[in-house]
Amino acid sequence: MLHTEQIQERYYIPIIEWDTTSIKGRPLDATTLKSIEEDYLNAWYVRARALKNNTLTGIEDYYTANATTKVTELINFNLSNQITVAMTSLEHHPRWNFLVKMAS
Repeated sequence: MLHTEQIQERYYIPIIEWDTTSIKGRPLDATTLKSIEEDYLNAWYVRARALKNNTLTGIEDYYTANATTKVTELINFNLSNQITVAMTSLEHHPRWNFLVKMAS
């Protein structure tokens, strides 16, 4: 189940500056980049909330099985050591290296 209620209450959005200078493959259009950016921000926000609340709500919606396992291990460690993580960031500078054309 997609946990969109978390995303709708987000009020802080960091500045995203994409580095698309080294893209190989097909060109990256503005619509695709906007969609990727929304998913990126949602994933970042869900992870930040997961670490703050020590819960996995929404993690499986945005992360691979391997990444979910790593976040689960981190949350279990945090719970056993009574740790919570409150984080924020003003800017993100992701780099895009390769974009493939998906078959229709």
